[in-house]
Amino acid sequence: MTDITQPSYATPRSSRACTPPPSEIYQVQRAVEIMRHVSKNDQTMIAEIARLRETAAKLRKQTQDIRDVVHCERGRRERMEAYFTYWNKIEGTWPRKWLYGEAMVPAKYLRPEGGDAM
Repeated sequence: MTDITQPSYATPRSSRACTPPPSEIYQVQRAVEIMRHVSKNDQTMIAEIARLRETAAKLRKQTQDIRDVVHCERGRRERMEAYFTYWNKIEGTWPRKWLYGEAMVPAKYLRPEGGDAM
């Protein structure tokens, strides 16, 4: 083709002149197999990524649960440390009734109002 027949392209030759010849059938089949293989690998990776995201979400939840437990245990530990810092041993001669009152003594150990016999 010439400049006269294709003035808008501003080229003296036809664009078909540099076009390579059509591929052989085995080259096309090879290209299709390569694309099929890449697609299969991509699908496998997508499934693996979805599984890993689920695992990450579970681990994130477990991490938060463990942080909550550690926070509670820290509070308990601090309360125990404060208790034992100021703890004094009570002598064994103090009567239980005097320490805890009547409400803490089981009913079978209480004496009836009328006398010593049960």
